[in-house]
Amino acid sequence: MTQIDRSAFATAFDALLPRLALDPLFEDGDTERLAPWRLPSAAGFEELFAQARQQGAAPWHLYALARVATQCIGTAAPTLRASGVASEESVFIPGDLKTSGNFAVEGTLVVGGDLVVPGLLSDRGPDSILIVLGNLSVQALRTHGEIGVGGHLDGGDVVVGHYNDSSLVVGGHLKTRMLIEDEHDIRAQALEVEHHYPMETFRQGTGKGVVAALKKVVTSGSLGKEESVEVTLTDTASRNPEVVARIAAITGFPAAYLDQKPPPLWLQFPDKMRRTLGEMRDAPMNRAEAEAIEAAVAEAGGKVELKFKSQAIYSEDALFDAWSKGKLFKARK
Repeated sequence: MTQIDRSAFATAFDALLPRLALDPLFEDGDTERLAPWRLPSAAGFEELFAQARQQGAAPWHLYALARVATQCIGTAAPTLRASGVASEESVFIPGDLKTSGNFAVEGTLVVGGDLVVPGLLSDRGPDSILIVLGNLSVQALRTHGEIGVGGHLDGGDVVVGHYNDSSLVVGGHLKTRMLIEDEHDIRAQALEVEHHYPMETFRQGTGKGVVAALKKVVTSGSLGKEESVEVTLTDTASRNPEVVARIAAITGFPAAYLDQKPPPLWLQFPDKMRRTLGEMRDAPMNRAEAEAIEAAVAEAGGKVELKFKSQAIYSEDALFDAWSKGKLFKARK
C-alpha cells in the first residue's frame, strides 16, 4: 500500500484546485466540497478512496482526488489484473491497468493511467464508480453506473449506457461502432460513431423507427422478441346457457359479457382466470396460458380462436449475448 505524505498531498491539492473549474470531468465546479480531504486521515490511497465513497463523495470528487494522488506518486509501474472489482470494494491503481479479458466493476475503481480491457467492460449501477485519468480502451462497454474518463474512450464494437441516474463523461473523444444512449447521460468532447442512437429519440428502444433502424445494422439474434396472443370466443354451443355459465365460472367473465355478438376479444383476464392457470399475470399472455384457456373452454363445451403475434424489440441482454458470440452486426455490403 502506497503511504500518503500529508504535506505533499496538501501542496498538490492546493495547486490543482484552480484548474478544476475548467475541467469537464469536475461537474459541479464546487471545489469547497473537496476541503475535508485536503489533509486526509487515511494512511494509504486505497483507504482514502474507500473513505471518500463512504462519506458520499461524488464521482468528480474521486476524479479530483485521483489527480492529486497521481501527482504525489509520480510514475507508477503498469498493473495486470484478472479479477474484477467486487461490490463495496475500492481499488486504486496509480498507473496503467490492463485486464486479461472481460472485466466487471461492481464497486469503485480509480485508475491513474490508462485502462485497457481486451473484452467487455461492464459495471453495476447505481453503486459502481469507475474513474480513469488516462484513456480507456475496450472491445465493448455496457454501463449502468458512473464512469469518468479523462482522456479518450475507444469503445470498440458497441457502447451502451443504461439507467438515468448515472453518467458516462469523457474528457476527450468517444469512438465506437455503435452507441446507444438508453436513458443514460453520455458526454464527450467529440463523437466518432458509425451508428448512433441518442437518448432523445431512442426512448428505451421504443422510439419511432428505432427497431427498424437496428434491423438494418444488427443480426436478428441481437434483438429480443415480444410475443402476444389474442383469444376470441367463437363458439358457446349455439349460445347454450349451461355452456355460457360454465365458461363464465372458469374465466371469471360475466355470462352477459360472453353471450354477445360479435364474440368478445380476450386480451387479458380477470383474476379468477389467472388463478385457474396457476399464476397471476398481466397481459399479454404467453402461449402456454393461451393454450390452457383454450383447453379449459373446450372442456366446458365452447371454443376459442388463438392468434399469436411476434415482433422484434430492443433487448440489451440479447444484444450483448450476440456480441459475445461474434454475431452482433450484419456483414457490411
